[in-house]
Formats: sequence, structure tokens, C-alpha cells
Amino acid sequence: MVVLAWKHSPELVQGPAPGDLSLRIVGTLRDGQIVRLSAPKCTIGSAKGCTLRLRCAGVQPLNCVILRGSRGTVVRSWSAKTRLNGRGFSDALLVAGDRLKVGPIELEVLPSSLPGKNRVEQEDKQRPAELERQIAFARQEFERDRATCEQHRKTDEAQLQQ
Repeated sequence: MVVLAWKHSPELVQGPAPGDLSLRIVGTLRDGQIVRLSAPKCTIGSAKGCTLRLRCAGVQPLNCVILRGSRGTVVRSWSAKTRLNGRGFSDALLVAGDRLKVGPIELEVLPSSLPGKNRVEQEDKQRPAELERQIAFARQEFERDRATCEQHRKTDEAQLQQ
């Protein structure tokens, strides 16, 4: 089950994001389903407060956080079970054609959802120092969000045990 939640939308990346982030679910019973995320900060995981809540075995309470803005889209992994194009990562640019694997669920970034035609074009437009500054700025909020998601997970587990 895919549940969209969280109306919180601080501007963490310079300027507003151009349009929605569109992700296509790949290789599950929901193969081909498209999920659109409009918030500038999107959390993906199984916890109650996640923007994209994936209720599936193998999905962590908080797998990753996506920051979107006019200068691009960055994804930060919070779980070893989160992969980008088949590889582990900590922070990375997210561009059209990328495949983000969250536990057993794979999400393909659709071309119309991000500026730039391919990874090389997008990386050329990004300045690593600027991205590092944006990531550093967001780390405090990530920590707060992770703690919130963990608290929701504990609450969910306690309710299930009752």
C-alpha cells in the first residue's frame, strides 16, 4: 500500500522545484504505477510520517530523504537497504532515468519530473560545493525528521502489540 502524507514543505534547496517528482514503481504487483511527489522535502520509508509511505517487509521506517529545488534534486540515504542505480550511496544527485531501490521496491525517476536530459547534463550544472552546503544545511532537519519517523514507528509497533 502506498500512502502519501506530510504537508510540511520548507524550502531547503534554492528556489521552488519545477513541477512534481514522478516515480514509476518497477517489478512489483504495482508495476508501472506512477507516484507524484510535490513537496520540496520528501521522506520515503514505512513510518507513519513519511511523505511516501511504503508498507512492505524490508522497507525501513526512514530509507531516504529527497530534497527538490530549482537547482536540482538530491537524495540522501538513511538505510543500507537503499540503493541508487544498484549501488549504495550516502548523498547523490537524482536525475531522470535513475533507479532508487527502497528495500524490495524499485522506483524509476521519470524524465518529465526533473530538469536535465541525463545524468551527465545534470551533474555538469551542479556545483559540488553548493550541493554540500545545501546538504549540510538540511542535516539538522534530517535528524529531526528521522527521530520523528522513529517515534511514529515505535508508536505503530506499540499499537500493533496491543
